[in-house]
Amino acid sequence: MHHLMRLALVLLIGLVLLGGCAKDTVTAPDGASQASADGGETSAAATGEPPPSGSSTLSGQAPPPAEGDSATAGEGVSGEGDAALPPSVEDALLRLRLKQGASYTYAVLQEADGMGIEAKMLITVAVKVLSVQSDGAKLELRVADARLTEGNEAAQQGMKPMLDRIKGQSVEVDVDARGRVKSQSSLPPGSIFGDMLQGGLFRFTLPDKPVRVGSTWTHSANVSGVPGANRPIEYSFKVTGIERNGGRTIVVIESSAAQTMTTGPEGERATQAQVAMKVQGTLRVDAASGLIESATSNTETSVNIAGRTQVMKMAVLVSRK
Repeated sequence: MHHLMRLALVLLIGLVLLGGCAKDTVTAPDGASQASADGGETSAAATGEPPPSGSSTLSGQAPPPAEGDSATAGEGVSGEGDAALPPSVEDALLRLRLKQGASYTYAVLQEADGMGIEAKMLITVAVKVLSVQSDGAKLELRVADARLTEGNEAAQQGMKPMLDRIKGQSVEVDVDARGRVKSQSSLPPGSIFGDMLQGGLFRFTLPDKPVRVGSTWTHSANVSGVPGANRPIEYSFKVTGIERNGGRTIVVIESSAAQTMTTGPEGERATQAQVAMKVQGTLRVDAASGLIESATSNTETSVNIAGRTQVMKMAVLVSRK
């Protein structure tokens, strides 16, 4: 039961809706592909004034664009706002463009049902830009709040103490202009950031090449905190729209993953788990700053231990305040 509870918690607070990056291949709508191994070009500057955070809420959906209002974003976005995003340019080069001293707050609302657990959790992560370099930035991430808003007895006993422990945890991290983690400070035991920073900020890495509606790419992310997890999760992304929202250009990205893996100590079949996971999600990325505005996902995970299968369904909403 402890192994199952630990696995369930990692799946819940690991933000598995977003993918880290080992290698990514961007495919344009015409079928041409451009591959980049990890460590590829990151020449875009991570500077410039970020736009206002807007009015994203925890309602389950990002605010809709104005009727009939859409545009494509352009390569070489300067971070100076919509003037740098002429509608006539087809491709958008997504890069982090941050300002030293800027602060952001992300609310992560998660709902889970299965494996004996019924729970709703709210985790609030505060992000502060400590410094900005030509190829990235140093950030401080802090868990400002982590609480169980609703939960049955199993959730109260197993998850509430773990959420209490991660509250107040912080980490300093160096990221490049695509959001890939270059280095980070040491993590306390059981830190949420072990999973949150897998490959990229919030487990998401901006694509290497400019994208347009129809562009696709893939990422992979490891699962940390689960002993014996033997396969990374492979994610697929596709740009499905570009919207205007309050004067800002938002790139809409659909994400999906389907993966099976074995967890637990090798050779100990009684405690090993066969895990099958399916994920469907949507991200909205601010084209000027490269920051996630909001993200939603639905995950179904089945876990088989010693011939017994249990299923957990999760819904996650990430919103930048």
